[in-house]
Amino acid sequence: MMTAGRFEKRATGWSDMPVLPSFDTNPPYASDPNLRLLVGFMPDAHLVAYPAPPNALAEKTYQTCVIPNMFAKTVQGASDDAAIAFAIRALTDIGYTK
Repeated sequence: MMTAGRFEKRATGWSDMPVLPSFDTNPPYASDPNLRLLVGFMPDAHLVAYPAPPNALAEKTYQTCVIPNMFAKTVQGASDDAAIAFAIRALTDIGYTK
């Protein structure tokens, strides 16, 4: 069982924004054998909307799985044009303009 002191020690310096230089050395990731597999992937990680700055539209696109759903439509038998039209409609509904 994790005591308050242990939790505080593990949480110190942690942020929910994972693309940080100290991610690999942060206690939850460096010391936990289950999370240790995540150590070392930071050089290849990018924030949502990369290379553009992250914003609310990009985050909403990510949270609603627009891109994976577009590919899923194709895999399920929709034409490429239909899948792209689906994604354009979804992005327009989120707030992107053509």
